Amino acid sequence: MTERNEANLDNLGKAFKGVEYATLSLAPQSTPLTEEQKHGCAFMPALEAKVWPKTIRNLGYNQAWIELYAESILAWLHEANQSKLLDLSKPVYLLLLGVVNYRLGLALLRRLLHEQASQGLIETKLCMVFTVDGKHNQTLLSNHPDFSYFYERQQALIVNWDTSSSSTIPTHALDGTALITDANPAILIGHKVFSQLPQTIYHIHYQQIFRAELALISNYGDCLNKASHSQQAQSEMPLLWEMHKQHTLKRVAQHNNQEVAINWLQTSIDEEATKRNEALSEWVKKVLQHHTLDGVSKMIAVPDNAVKVIREFEITFPKGSMQLISDGAQQAQGTTLPGNMRDCEITLPLDFMALNQVLADDNKVKTIELPCGHEQVSLSMSHRLNSNFDYTRHVFEQICKSSSPVTSAHVINSLGNVVDVLSEEQIQAHLVQSGYDPKVLAKFLPRLLKKGVSVSSRIALCDMLDNVWQNHVVDMEYETFAFELGLLAIDLSHWSLAKSCMLMRMDISGPSTACLHNLALSAWATGELDIAEQSITLASDLNPDDTQVRKLKSDVFAFRNRCARVAWFEPSITDERLEGVGLKLLPLGQHQLGEFFLQYRRPDIAERLRSVRLNTFAQLESIWPIWLEEGDLNQKAHFALVHEGFGLIGGVVVDFDNQEYCADAGDTSSALRAAQMSFWIGCDYQNRGFGKAGVKLAISHIQQLAKPLHLSHIKTSAWLHNYASRRILTRTGFTEYKRIKVGGSTEEVFYELSL
Repeated sequence: MTERNEANLDNLGKAFKGVEYATLSLAPQSTPLTEEQKHGCAFMPALEAKVWPKTIRNLGYNQAWIELYAESILAWLHEANQSKLLDLSKPVYLLLLGVVNYRLGLALLRRLLHEQASQGLIETKLCMVFTVDGKHNQTLLSNHPDFSYFYERQQALIVNWDTSSSSTIPTHALDGTALITDANPAILIGHKVFSQLPQTIYHIHYQQIFRAELALISNYGDCLNKASHSQQAQSEMPLLWEMHKQHTLKRVAQHNNQEVAINWLQTSIDEEATKRNEALSEWVKKVLQHHTLDGVSKMIAVPDNAVKVIREFEITFPKGSMQLISDGAQQAQGTTLPGNMRDCEITLPLDFMALNQVLADDNKVKTIELPCGHEQVSLSMSHRLNSNFDYTRHVFEQICKSSSPVTSAHVINSLGNVVDVLSEEQIQAHLVQSGYDPKVLAKFLPRLLKKGVSVSSRIALCDMLDNVWQNHVVDMEYETFAFELGLLAIDLSHWSLAKSCMLMRMDISGPSTACLHNLALSAWATGELDIAEQSITLASDLNPDDTQVRKLKSDVFAFRNRCARVAWFEPSITDERLEGVGLKLLPLGQHQLGEFFLQYRRPDIAERLRSVRLNTFAQLESIWPIWLEEGDLNQKAHFALVHEGFGLIGGVVVDFDNQEYCADAGDTSSALRAAQMSFWIGCDYQNRGFGKAGVKLAISHIQQLAKPLHLSHIKTSAWLHNYASRRILTRTGFTEYKRIKVGGSTEEVFYELSL
């Protein structure tokens, strides 16, 4: 009902007490063009116009997207197994659209395979099918370490197919493997792809329909005209004008700005239906009828090419499908075309209503608008018994609402403004809440590398970094995260992660001086001397003048020479009983003093050892020359207990100087002696079984050197209240032989072990 009657129609457009009345919108107007522009302007139907992305662009993902896709697929697999829908002897294919989404696909596949075992779905054979066109992209993905791992296990394949083309989906993979398309329903994942495909553009003007033709017109001439007008005002300054002109030309050429010109052609629903094939004619009728019933004037984009992809997918996999499609969503008020374009490309939001009309039964589709944005995600099932899959729909809906990927993206983007003000606990909280998202850690990496981490947070952060690294999928063309994470791992003495990061970076980008240097440093810290020597030699070959490389090479070779020189160490000694523990016994080196001080920092360690109390690192540095000399003179052996992943985790000291002789012979030079041994485990690595393993390793080493060192016994002691150390000594073969009271009620218990 309107407020006016027929008598007042002539007052339309006039103001009422200073306020204008609303009027109907005008019909869409084509872009006005100059005569020059008309000659150089070739209008084409929107689907054929050269305005769409030439290649699908990567619009990114975060861990929340992995969570949404993975949990929905796992729920579907549970119901598919329970309903006997699947032939478990044949693979279930997951078709991932868009080569740019390969990192998303690899991360999702990794998550699904990990969850399969814990959720009782191990019998289901999942295989991710990557749609990749072009030899360059196919080679990149084929060489990706994660893809290679899955490919060897028949869990990943590549098909030569361009999502934006109208060709059929190949039924053979790039390596010739035939896809078994008629055994099981397949899963389609369309992550922010369909909005980048060409669409038909209409303007629904109440009950009228207009179809758009598009063309590109350059504003290059306009910029020059504006610059020419400026020349007149600056005629007295020709040099300044010339500089301004060159700057304008450079700016225009750099941005290559163009405008989209529109030519509107009036059409009808029936006419548009005849332009489609039989399969799509009824579909476009439903879409246009739906929009005309709104009774408004708006521009819409109809996703013809997206629908063709879905149709092709359903034809290829006749057993039906589960489809997960996410994208920017076209709003109820319609869409608009951008005025100026860089790179001559436009994308338009996706009309999910139109997409859902592809399926005859609306009950098969569940579409949810994600909070905090204009993105939607839809779940559809077109297989047998799909109406019974209520659990899948429930899980999908709950994940969308509770862990919205769009919300996560906003939170991650907001972190850039607070990087320097958050506490370490708050940084860790963001990592945990994001599901250990590499994008979150990437925000904080520069700060962590610059300011470091407190000792109390080190171990907790190391564990979190492991989880982040598990979630990271390397970029084959531009990988920087692995190297930066490796640097942080070195700062935290997280040597296993540092080695993984540097090796991965070199696997992607080839050997580099920096990576080889860092790999050598990490290998040296974990006692892998051969790898350290080889890596630093290669780094030196690549860049002989690098001062850091030369210094590290000198230090590594000096340490190795000392290991060969001292009488109380033999690098070839091993204990087969301790294989798999990951521990080594090495002479303590100056390069380990930082880790030594870090692990020795708790006062009770020195108290239990009755050894020096180190309050500052400078104190440790001051006594290091004494320890070094004692070792060189074979008076006292200072060993480092080195773990293959953690580096130095403790120490063992064997005193050869104050020995008890086990013979009454006058010539003590040939008499058998008893060495005094003490051991400790660092405060970050206690209660992990390293104490017992470390003592066993020390005993084995001393036993094999007993003859040249003239040793018959190992003796040691522990405070009566030190139950942990006493238990270790008893379990490793030591026997108690006396106790002495020290300072009142305190007792020292003495042990010995025959060699």
